[in-house]
Amino acid sequence: MGVHWNRLDLLEAYMETTKLLRAPEVASLLRVPLPRVYELARSGNLPVVHLGRQIRVHPDELDKWMRKGGRPLAADRSARPA
Repeated sequence: MGVHWNRLDLLEAYMETTKLLRAPEVASLLRVPLPRVYELARSGNLPVVHLGRQIRVHPDELDKWMRKGGRPLAADRSARPA
């Protein structure tokens, strides 16, 4: 029998070894296509850090976002222009 990991367990494992997650890693954790990660970031729903044209996601923020059901973390994010 193999070890069963849920997405939050995987996220915790990433948090122990990684400072920021790249978009493909986020897509894999969320089990969504990569363009969906960029769409969520562009809309302000996904908490991201911009590094030039690249985005990164802090594991703690992704964890909070997931636990909140994928809704923006701050009320003022919804007023942010896309």
